Amino acid sequence: MYKRDFYGEKFVVCTKVRTQIRRDPPHRGRGVPNLHCPLIDCGMIFVHGYMMYNPLTKGQIMKRYFYTLMMALTMSMTMQAQYVYNSNYLVWFEGTDSEMTTRKTVWCEEDYQDLWNGCYVRNNGSTIYVKDGSSTVVYGNEIGLLYNGYYTVRNGSTWYLYDSEGDKVGGVYGEEILYYPFNYVACKKGQNLWYVYRCNGEKLSFYSDVSPWICSNECWIVQQGNKQYGIGRDGYKVSGVYGDDVSMQNGRWKCVNNGYVRYIDAE
Repeated sequence: MYKRDFYGEKFVVCTKVRTQIRRDPPHRGRGVPNLHCPLIDCGMIFVHGYMMYNPLTKGQIMKRYFYTLMMALTMSMTMQAQYVYNSNYLVWFEGTDSEMTTRKTVWCEEDYQDLWNGCYVRNNGSTIYVKDGSSTVVYGNEIGLLYNGYYTVRNGSTWYLYDSEGDKVGGVYGEEILYYPFNYVACKKGQNLWYVYRCNGEKLSFYSDVSPWICSNECWIVQQGNKQYGIGRDGYKVSGVYGDDVSMQNGRWKCVNNGYVRYIDAE
């Protein structure tokens, strides 16, 4: 009687047998016995309790082993590549249909560090320079390259925003600058208040006591006092959207206030 294995090779099926597998002494393998079956070396295998003879040459067996090893190495390299990708990108709105990624900020620190936008870094110890050929694009005490090609630059205790050509964006500065998707940044200014700007310098009309949250539809959630508020894409508060906790759930505002939950459709 014949059967075929996973690779389509023909096997001769012998009678059902019980096989004694010899265990080597425990000292081989740090106390874990090595399992050894002498029949494996001569091509005998067991499938569903039947002893089968595998008429493969030693060369064929080695070829299969080589292919299996190469597949394992390929899978390992793929997993490593995915890890590198994730380590350089930030995931926004994770777990939703609107999930997206942006490059993480690249901090310009090392002398002759190459940047993804084609520029490079010079560091003289006290000042960082970003160069394009022989021309200086920006310089400062600290410099970060954002996902959209803009730069955040610290001079002294203040951070500023510069565009990809090295021009300072008017009005966008503060003690801290955070970046968001869709070309937004938030600046911490004055009395520890946060203000949101588009990267072209346009200021939105709201503020927040803490760094604000952005939604996938470009709406915002801010903290003012002990309440949170929903902000529409136009930069103004959405009527009725407030509470102890506000979030965006599947295109609707979820407002929790004094234990009561309300849902309001987002425009």
